[in-house]
Amino acid sequence: MNAGIAVGAASMASASSVAFADGEKMNFSVEGGVTSSEFSRDKLGAPADVMDSDIGLYGSVGVVRDIQPGWDWSASASSLNFVPNVETEEDEDDVASYSHEFDAGFVDFDIGRNYDAAGAQFRIGLGIEALSTTQEKGFSANTDDGDVFLDSDISSSFVGLGPQVSAEGSMEVRQGSPLSIYGRASAALTRGVLTVDKGLIGIANDFDDIGGNITVDETTNVFHGALDVGIEYEVNESTAFRAGIRRDIFRSDSDDLGDLFDDVTSDTAYVGVSVSF
Repeated sequence: MNAGIAVGAASMASASSVAFADGEKMNFSVEGGVTSSEFSRDKLGAPADVMDSDIGLYGSVGVVRDIQPGWDWSASASSLNFVPNVETEEDEDDVASYSHEFDAGFVDFDIGRNYDAAGAQFRIGLGIEALSTTQEKGFSANTDDGDVFLDSDISSSFVGLGPQVSAEGSMEVRQGSPLSIYGRASAALTRGVLTVDKGLIGIANDFDDIGGNITVDETTNVFHGALDVGIEYEVNESTAFRAGIRRDIFRSDSDDLGDLFDDVTSDTAYVGVSVSF
């Protein structure tokens, strides 16, 4: 689903042959980077020398178009995709393995009001966010003699929609400089369906094989917050390059399934380019 979001948004961004009224501009942007998190360590309580950090990729495409002086609309599609984090422990007779993976995709649309003050530019936006997340967790253990074997898998997925508010600003390092600093903060409270699948297969000594699968779902809220700061270099009036860092926060308030939806905080370093028409 995340790949579909990114492909669809990229197709939208490629449609640049649009006629605008005088004074109206459209800006396209693309960002990409590497993201990291500690959600696997936090879940297990494992120290750094036992389990590696979670590593993944971040990508985003966006468009902003002027509506009238001081007002605009913006749309963006972004994704965070982590590679599975697998840790295996062995001793003389036993082997245990744990894996964890997280992915998120979010599409944002808002209407923004722009302000200029004291040499800086500010924007306040109000809109909606569509959010999709998936988590995959697995645990397996077995002994060399085969007396004990256990394989457990838990997957959770959430799809929701909700209001979003954002604030951002930028300022030139000095007047007339092509280099500027920028920052952005956003918060969205989405409501949707959290679905959890739990599977278990096992053999324990002389007992019969055990196993089964169960699927449960719940309507709940997931909060998504993002903080973003960086520098931007304006090559000319239509092209700018940027580099920054961002933090994404995902939190669920599920009453029944909250223990199966792990809260995730990720930090990303990225680069990007924007082109205006």
